[in-house]
Amino acid sequence: MRQYSAVISRRGVIGAAAGYLACSGIPAGAAETAHRSIVNCVAVSPDGRTIATGGWDTRIVLWDVTSRSPGQVLTGHRGSVSYLMFSDRSHLLSASWDTQLRLWDLSDGSVPVSYIGHHENASALAIDGELIISGGWDRQIIMWEAASGKIIRRLTGHREQVLAVAVLPGHGLFASASYDLTIRFWRQTDGQEVAVLEGHGRSVNCLAVAGSSDSLISGATDGEVIIWDIAARKEKLRIPAHDGFVTSVAVLPGDREFVSTGGDGVLRRWDISSGRRIQETRPVSRPLWSVAASPDGGQFYLAGHDGFVGSVTADQTAIQAWG
Repeated sequence: MRQYSAVISRRGVIGAAAGYLACSGIPAGAAETAHRSIVNCVAVSPDGRTIATGGWDTRIVLWDVTSRSPGQVLTGHRGSVSYLMFSDRSHLLSASWDTQLRLWDLSDGSVPVSYIGHHENASALAIDGELIISGGWDRQIIMWEAASGKIIRRLTGHREQVLAVAVLPGHGLFASASYDLTIRFWRQTDGQEVAVLEGHGRSVNCLAVAGSSDSLISGATDGEVIIWDIAARKEKLRIPAHDGFVTSVAVLPGDREFVSTGGDGVLRRWDISSGRRIQETRPVSRPLWSVAASPDGGQFYLAGHDGFVGSVTADQTAIQAWG
């Protein structure tokens, strides 16, 4: 089985039933777009040549970065696609509101491994080597063998939906975030809960890790981003980041900056050590649900409402729509 790297996790703040409604109520003219409704998630291939998007229409679309055009479409999930990550140039992992995770072979669109175990929407993913970690609306975290799809253990502790998970490199831990307003740290070796972080006033929707500065970044429905000291397990910095909810955060290469998106339709770039805002785009007329950065940190890819997929560079203020 291929080796995987730790990933960024993101929000799951919308009701599950809405995804199925969106799939059955396709708007007029939708055939002209790659996605037919809300686009939940975006991921970038390790070589930076391809992005993948997933949405309420249950489809996964692969895009060529150079031409900004859609290509291969992966179908098979029976619910909204909530999270995506590349394991390598040819393999993609997905989570869905149909409760399943799938590993896709992009050479032929096959699914060599399915991960079946959640009882409600699967909403969050992280990978560390041969370990996959997922979170769901069933309030559970599941640790899986990546190669076989076998469940290693189930973890409970959150009182509401688990919306994000993230590996904490160098600590032997991973973090989870929840609608219950908390972030929890868990030991990878035995699944033991070792810490509970509190500070957000609304649901914690997304997590990202800046390993070299030992920082965990969380975004919440209260519009705030908190930067946490992982070792000390305490808040270092609080940023009023967005008008409305924060949907996604992503750390840039070098671990000195991160980007965030929100319901206000704006992308902002921040300095991790000071919380200083470095970049702010002009708003698009819809919420932005997910952001991913190119391997060189110079391009940010976005997914949003009404089938929106787009990008912006680190020196621009105007977001460009794709497709």
